Amino acid sequence: MKTFLEITRQIYDERLDKRFTQKNYYLNNEELDVVVYDKMIQNSQKAKETFTVVKEKTMEHTMDGKIHVVKNELRREFYENGYQKRFSSF
Repeated sequence: MKTFLEITRQIYDERLDKRFTQKNYYLNNEELDVVVYDKMIQNSQKAKETFTVVKEKTMEHTMDGKIHVVKNELRREFYENGYQKRFSSF
């Protein structure tokens, strides 16, 4: 089964007084370009494949040379035969 991974790091560096956003895209641990990544997800949907899309978002604050993780979010989307499976909570 394919696992698509999108990692977003939002970094605030107080020394530089700046915010940076870094995004990386992977398919089964292989790094991809964003255009290729999106196209491969579309192709997998058209081919009615079963796969998972994982979106990981981290907000980091660099203070005194140390990295502090302020917030960490993890979202998973499951696709079975090209269609997204939605799970309801009760």
